Amino acid sequence: MSDLEKLLDELRGTMGKMEMALDSIDEAIVWVDKNARIQWCNGVFNRMLGRPHIEILGASLIEMLPLREQGELVVWRNHPISLILRGERVVRKSYAFHVGQQSMILEITGARFQAGDQGTSFVLTIRDIQGGERIEILKKEKEELAEANKIMLGREERVLELKQEVNELLKKSGQLPKYTL
Repeated sequence: MSDLEKLLDELRGTMGKMEMALDSIDEAIVWVDKNARIQWCNGVFNRMLGRPHIEILGASLIEMLPLREQGELVVWRNHPISLILRGERVVRKSYAFHVGQQSMILEITGARFQAGDQGTSFVLTIRDIQGGERIEILKKEKEELAEANKIMLGREERVLELKQEVNELLKKSGQLPKYTL
């Protein structure tokens, strides 16, 4: 085996290890070209979409990853990859994503980088925050609802007090009570 063949063999081994390492992390990683076509992705992204790797490569990220924000489909110009293609940095923005019967809340970050003589490339990292962070969001929403409920109960109690006062004033003036309590 020549030195070049040994070097290529080592390089293949290193690339294989790197691929395995990138498949073992929690975040999906997607690398796209200037047309938002998927050039590479890790296994986490494959599993997130529920599709084999071969179906994903070369496909449009916009079509593979339709996102929702506040219940509405995110249009092309507001999709994270579109923002990155325009030179904007996407910093931890959350979107809803539905695939089949599964729903996820995805936190997406992204950036552009120069890939040597191959031109500019774009990468997204995508994390399903449905778990722990989603629980924190729900806890906060629950606290806000409890506070709103407390305020509403206080108002209801005040309305009952006012109705009782009106009835008492009507009685004092010789009239029948207006409210049944």
